Amino acid sequence: MAAPTVHLSHEAFSANRCPHCVSWSRGDVLACGTSHSIVLYSPQKRTVLSTLNGHTGRVNCVQWIREPDCSAETELVSGGSDKKVIVWRIKDYQLVHSEVLDGHTEAVCAVHAVRGTSQSAHALLVASAASDCTVRIWRRQKSTTECLQSLSFGNGFVLDVCLSVLPGSGGESGCFMSSLTKLMTLK
Repeated sequence: MAAPTVHLSHEAFSANRCPHCVSWSRGDVLACGTSHSIVLYSPQKRTVLSTLNGHTGRVNCVQWIREPDCSAETELVSGGSDKKVIVWRIKDYQLVHSEVLDGHTEAVCAVHAVRGTSQSAHALLVASAASDCTVRIWRRQKSTTECLQSLSFGNGFVLDVCLSVLPGSGGESGCFMSSLTKLMTLK
């Protein structure tokens, strides 16, 4: 008598209740924060491709890092309640490398990243906003990552952050950052 076989008939995961915890790639893969992990999900295949573990608190935000030539993304950035920003490098939807960017003193609530467009300026710029009322700007050049600047908004809570490379600038020297801040007053 042959041994019974078990077939997977259903996979389920639940997205965290955060406005920035889902990002859709150009390669039609959904990156979704779920508890302390990130799930890479293929809607076409209706399957979970991979689970990325590295956060020790809830994942609050996830963003695929767009390539200047519009090719499929190979990296994503995430932020969590554990005060960490993590840059994930993916190949064939499996984790190749992750790098933790430490510096925030409260939960990270928004992240965004852009890559320089010229070969000489192929640096990665990451902006992260946190509940500590700061936005941090990080730069990765080759294998070195550094915090370039920490912007304090006093008692203003930063809700979102976005980076954009200005047309014709060729890279990070022409990068523009915008943020959405809610000023808090105590009464």
